[in-house]
Amino acid sequence: MGEARRRSQNAKRSVAGGAADDVPLPSDQANFLQGLSAWNDAHAWEAPPAEPRAEPASEVMVYLVDTSNLWNVVGGVAEEGMKGLIAHAESAPASLYQRAPGLAGMAILKAAATGARLADLTCQNALTFAGFHLACTETRTEVLSEVGSLRGHWLVLLYHLQDGSSQLRPVFTPATGACKLAAESFVAAVLDVVMKDSHGSTQVSQRIQGAGGLRLAEPLRARIARQAR
Repeated sequence: MGEARRRSQNAKRSVAGGAADDVPLPSDQANFLQGLSAWNDAHAWEAPPAEPRAEPASEVMVYLVDTSNLWNVVGGVAEEGMKGLIAHAESAPASLYQRAPGLAGMAILKAAATGARLADLTCQNALTFAGFHLACTETRTEVLSEVGSLRGHWLVLLYHLQDGSSQLRPVFTPATGACKLAAESFVAAVLDVVMKDSHGSTQVSQRIQGAGGLRLAEPLRARIARQAR
């Protein structure tokens, strides 16, 4: 318990500091980040079970994937906890609300660059910022409207484009049980999204094509190339 408390306290400092980059922030931004830190302090991301449990704690599962090197992690939280994060996100000042993709992208890049694991502070913070980003997306609005629940699998893919820019790609898949995706299902889900985005006609596809394509990890690029034939 003591170690978990220390980790939460460190994460609290890291969330605010990581977003601010040690530069003084306007009071509305500072207050919001303090609230985000408080959420991070109270809701540690846990490893979702591989099999369903009678009293699941991981009703909302967030998967982070850096498609350039295949670093990935999954963290789970109770639906009520995720609702709290969404409620806080909706109070974000416009200046931070608009920066949600960038803040999440930077946090994921930092975690991926160090090969962070779930319990590491950089990974916990990346998941929290990814949750903030998801709360600001049309995907979240559509899921609540159509499904009526946040329970399920939320993939956040980090795309690296050939022109040097990056983009986050949120995807939702309903859960049949409160347990994480099996490895083969997870891989299939990532492949399906990247394949459609690489060769489709959506806004994401158009941006990818306009930037000269994606910089993918070689195993992922090869799988996509084979499927495209």
